[in-house]
Amino acid sequence: MSTASRLAVALLCGLVASCGGSGTPGSSHAAGEPSAATPVPPTARPGPTAAVSRWSDVATWGGAPPTAGATVVIPAGKTVLLDTDPPPLASLQIDGALMVDARPIALSSGSILVRGLLQAGTEAAPHAAPFIITLTGTDRGANLHGFGSKFIGVAEGGRLELHGARGAGPTHTRLAAHAAAGATMLTLAEPMPWRAGDEIALAPSGYDPRHAEKLRVTAVDGPRVSVTPALRHAHWGELQQFSGRVVDQRAAVGLLTRNIVIRGDESSVADSFGGHVMVHAGGQARVSGVEFFRMGQMGLAGRYPLHWHLVDRQPRLGVGGRGQFARGNSFHDSFQRAVVVHGTSNVSVERNVAYHVFNHAFVAAEDGDEEGNVFRANLGMLVRPAARGAFAPPYRPNSADDVQTIQLE
Repeated sequence: MSTASRLAVALLCGLVASCGGSGTPGSSHAAGEPSAATPVPPTARPGPTAAVSRWSDVATWGGAPPTAGATVVIPAGKTVLLDTDPPPLASLQIDGALMVDARPIALSSGSILVRGLLQAGTEAAPHAAPFIITLTGTDRGANLHGFGSKFIGVAEGGRLELHGARGAGPTHTRLAAHAAAGATMLTLAEPMPWRAGDEIALAPSGYDPRHAEKLRVTAVDGPRVSVTPALRHAHWGELQQFSGRVVDQRAAVGLLTRNIVIRGDESSVADSFGGHVMVHAGGQARVSGVEFFRMGQMGLAGRYPLHWHLVDRQPRLGVGGRGQFARGNSFHDSFQRAVVVHGTSNVSVERNVAYHVFNHAFVAAEDGDEEGNVFRANLGMLVRPAARGAFAPPYRPNSADDVQTIQLE
């Protein structure tokens, strides 16, 4: 069966109670009617009386659940509870709703197109369990649905609601004492809700941005945090007074770990081609407490870890940037930027941490007609220029020798 035929079967299956299928890799699947009226968890409830089908229930798929390499479609009007780890998918299209269960879940897909709702947690009740999305697309030249490749794309009518518990509290602070090179303990200005195993980033104190350091927490005792490896550089940690004025040059410390993670796969590093999240006109995204890792696509315009793209340019759709936000997230080891608000107004970008990203971090405007966007209390460090020959918009080098190779540390 051709790809077009399989897709047609997938869409047809969504209109009937069940649909059989071969379940072979590369096949298409669509969720049918709910097999039972299973209530949605309170942290991911789309409506007061909605019933869902469980991903783990074979009846959801007409007896043939998706296998590795499948193209999966959740049709409009259907709600599926993601209660198990699916096999790696070629693509996932959400025209209805996909709600994430309150248990550890890992989802891997070449791309995810959101025309309905993708939700984990709410602002009032953030998602507490680990939820990891790995994007695996490889085609740099693709432009699927206008989103390129290796994406979470929020299209017209789509809504992305991701709210992780690790972004609800403070995300960064400062040192309260000097930290010498070789030290393995930091004294923070205030106790932070951090844990052993968390990754943190420590800002530089000199003139070299490369003196920023990524560390792993090994123990927490109030404001004292033990870390590994030992510091490679000294970091300033005291307030100073000059002519009766206080000058605060204490090094900042930010939390990188979140329990919801969106990441590019391991192959992203070889060619600086990570995943990206893009919100188109008519789409909405409210994202908090999410870790963006190995995201962004070096040298490709519009392919950033989190990107509102021309959302206000089509007012007929009735959706603008007002009420949309990125709060308490982290962006690290990104191949191109962190947060970009383009052709969109009234978006809130607050309390985010960016570490080791290329070609800017927090971009409030691209064309100059953006208004009312709020960028507040964000922390950025080790923001590096893109390699020559890898700018966005595309840059033409003078010669082949002008192109540098980018590698993440």
